[in-house]
Amino acid sequence: TNFMALTMGIPTESGGISLTGALYDAGKMTLYWLEGSALKEKEVIAQRDILGSISYARKIGGRLGIGSSLKVAQSEIAEYKKASCVAADIGLLLKASDAINLSLAVNNVGTSSAFEDKKSDLPFSVSGGISSKISAGDFFAAFGVNGNYRINDEVFSPEIGLEFGLAMVSINVGYKSNAQEGKLNAGFSISRGNYDFGYKYSIGEYLEGRHIFGIGIKWGSADAKAKSAGVDDEIAKMEAEIFKEDSGRPKKSVSDKEKALMKKYFGRAAKLYNKREYSKAVAEWEK
Repeated sequence: TNFMALTMGIPTESGGISLTGALYDAGKMTLYWLEGSALKEKEVIAQRDILGSISYARKIGGRLGIGSSLKVAQSEIAEYKKASCVAADIGLLLKASDAINLSLAVNNVGTSSAFEDKKSDLPFSVSGGISSKISAGDFFAAFGVNGNYRINDEVFSPEIGLEFGLAMVSINVGYKSNAQEGKLNAGFSISRGNYDFGYKYSIGEYLEGRHIFGIGIKWGSADAKAKSAGVDDEIAKMEAEIFKEDSGRPKKSVSDKEKALMKKYFGRAAKLYNKREYSKAVAEWEK
């Protein structure tokens, strides 16, 4: 059994777009059938699924984010019959405080075709959760609780997850109740510069445990990353605050040289923050 997925993210001024492609291969099997009195056989792929999706998310104000995905999938059984589906997801993320986030999502709203004469409903579900993250220097700890209700099956699945990180290394563990696959997950991730590597071991109720590997690569120059992090906007805000008329300071504009220096430090800080080197990022911001 093999599962492969590739995701590409494209940041925008106020959000981001992502494209995903995935392939699931259940491995080969042998089919046997009779043609007259002759026994025939053929080696086929037991099941092959292909998924493609496009997602978009953006911020609304300072604390609210909204996102949606459009997904298209096709499943083939024994190289004999195919079925396809189209579905959409939509979600909201609210930053309730500096340490607490709230989420709400509706998943798999759509339709599907049938294998032979049987048409299966999509796993339409509604979920909501709360998460919290605290950090001190290069250390951070994150905790999340989520509840998913599969409407067609009338099944509620609570989930819980924990993650701890120090500098560029983090470990995570999660548990999902009332689930056939991925009930218990544990893994780690390593971030270094523009590269991320992750590993997860997933245990299901019926299937054998799965080893899941992931590699992430960030493209773009430091200037582009700084701009995507809102550096130019932050510099403009600082300039307005420092030299506003009622501040008691002389009213003047910031020179191009000073702006370049401010952008340099903000760019360094944004890069260090993305690498989870928080204490170094704060030191750059304070410059």
